[in-house]
Amino acid sequence: MIFSTNLAPSELMDPAFLRRIPYKIEVTSPSKEDYRRIFRAVAKATGFDCGDAIADFVIAELREKNDFPLPAISRNF
Repeated sequence: MIFSTNLAPSELMDPAFLRRIPYKIEVTSPSKEDYRRIFRAVAKATGFDCGDAIADFVIAELREKNDFPLPAISRNF
């Protein structure tokens, strides 16, 4: 289980824990197909109906144009 917060990590954990956490949890980037499925599911859940073209545009902007990894998001849909 992963939680998200807008608090700074230093406000939640001590420095020793922060040094060790990368070795405790591995979260990898999803494949293009998985990201497309997640993107469309989240869009639909928020009332935005989008096709593969929009998801593919976002993937291209993140991965190909800006060399960013796809965000590792996991939700049950």
